[in-house]
Amino acid sequence: MSTIKDVAALAGVSFKTVSRVINNEAHVSEQAAEKVKKAVDTLGFRLNASARSLKTRQTKTIGILAQNLHIEVLSKKTEALQNSFFKAGYKTLIGFTHNDYYLACDYINSFSAGADALVYLSQSFAEYKLPVFPGPCLAVDCVIDKIPSLKVDRQSGVRQALSSLYLCYKKFCLITTSKKSDDREKAYMSFIKKKALAGRSKILRFFCDPFTAGKSAVEKNPPAGKTLYICYNDKIASGVLKALYNLKTAVPEQAGVIGFDDDEYGRYGNISLSTISQSVEEIAAKACDYIVSRLKGEEKKIFPVNTFFIPREST
Repeated sequence: MSTIKDVAALAGVSFKTVSRVINNEAHVSEQAAEKVKKAVDTLGFRLNASARSLKTRQTKTIGILAQNLHIEVLSKKTEALQNSFFKAGYKTLIGFTHNDYYLACDYINSFSAGADALVYLSQSFAEYKLPVFPGPCLAVDCVIDKIPSLKVDRQSGVRQALSSLYLCYKKFCLITTSKKSDDREKAYMSFIKKKALAGRSKILRFFCDPFTAGKSAVEKNPPAGKTLYICYNDKIASGVLKALYNLKTAVPEQAGVIGFDDDEYGRYGNISLSTISQSVEEIAAKACDYIVSRLKGEEKKIFPVNTFFIPREST
């Protein structure tokens, strides 16, 4: 098995230069780096991660505590985080909590033994006391006590959508499955108040599966005048489209529909769905940049990621 000394000898550079190239450190000329890379390929050299971790006390591994994979946007965020950390030279350990507090605690304790940092992704444990992770942490699109947070600004997308469309509609309806007022609802209510549209707007809450919620909302509140339905997510919006089709209501001539999260299926229906999207790549890049900076001992500010409106055939 080849060693770093073998690589240095073949490349004609110092041991320290090889170490800098392998660890992606600065102060190495392009010519020297190219020599090292060629020598690594020739010898088939592979750095022993366990040996390096004994010296650096880092495993080059990041824990990701994700919620689940059946919600498309969460699946995309998980994959984007994994890809961003891989490009930065880190492996990932991923645990899915399914909103189970005790499972989350088990994962955190496990990650504490083998990960350098921990990312909490869309977790719902704001009111719970979780075990303390010993390294840098970041809460992505969620709130965890005493953990820095990377926020997704859902209000910006709602404001953009309503600003673009409100003059085209007589009535407005927000459909949600959330028991509490969240950023989407706050942005909707703020815009309605600002434009004096209170008499022409409503909020409908349904506590069932999203598709049924959207379908039931329209069946119980069919459009009377050109109505814009703003939906908590794309699944609710797909239920709205189904109900409008059954009622033989023309979209977008008699009713408009906006979803949230830009799920793949919403793009390819008979009527492509207008939606409010969040850039999972930007979220992952910012999260990775913050964690890597903290592992290097650097301070790093975190700025929210805005959402944005994507108009399609349903509006």
